[in-house]
Amino acid sequence: MHLRGHVPDALMRCWPVMCRPRFGLYLSESSGSDCKRWLRRSLISGRAGSLAGPFAEEKPGEGSMAISGNEEEIWAEEQRALCGATRRVIEATRLSTAPTHRLAEARGYLDQALEALAPHVHPGPYAQADLLGGLGKFEDTRDPMELFPYSPWVGRGNPIAPPIEFTVDGNLVRGLGRFGAQYCGPPNHVHGGVVAAVMDELLGAVNVVNNVGAMTGTLTVRYRRPTPLFEEIRMEGRTAGSDGRKVFAQGEMWHGENLLAEAEGIFIQVGDDFRGRMGWAEG
Repeated sequence: MHLRGHVPDALMRCWPVMCRPRFGLYLSESSGSDCKRWLRRSLISGRAGSLAGPFAEEKPGEGSMAISGNEEEIWAEEQRALCGATRRVIEATRLSTAPTHRLAEARGYLDQALEALAPHVHPGPYAQADLLGGLGKFEDTRDPMELFPYSPWVGRGNPIAPPIEFTVDGNLVRGLGRFGAQYCGPPNHVHGGVVAAVMDELLGAVNVVNNVGAMTGTLTVRYRRPTPLFEEIRMEGRTAGSDGRKVFAQGEMWHGENLLAEAEGIFIQVGDDFRGRMGWAEG
């Protein structure tokens, strides 16, 4: 099955491993029978939820679909809810001063959760666009949240990602979110490496939504102020020209009117030889 007509050229050029429909989603029937189906799934739209304080519960926003009879949508909704719950557990674990018996009790619950999930772990390949090496929701979208549902920094389907949402405004990408205690570096503030990683993701999203597929060559981050935990943080990224295979992007991170960080990225459009060495050649 050839999908080039349905996938942005930028993604075909740079991340074909994301775009090959090599696998579907393996789901057991709810009856527990041996009959199983392969399903394609697309993560559905939804907001990251409340931005106030630690342990803020993440709730679907107005853009999310209600659970219906469509099994793909049900699975995606439940997977995102599981990621939100896991994210809150991670933050609570980071901050916990619970007595020993409560820690043991919580560990027991997590062991049960792992027992339920471990038999259904897919062997790969993996990509930000799709757990299964097939398609994310590429058709007719410039929404980076749908392009990269498993991103470690903005992915709704990745429990280690902070609740950050990217949106497209013309040729700009804007971000809004918060960082929990698990991202702490200096006291009460976000680790600088996390700030840099999120800015890298922002600038990469700028490239993709402008139909430019490229990999990070150089990322320069200037830290203007420490980034506070638990506060609403906004971001903005934009293109800044190109020179041959080099693509330039820049962006900022803000808390209110306070500039926290500035980033400039030089991205390189890679060729078929590089993709082949990485095992990303189109099949």
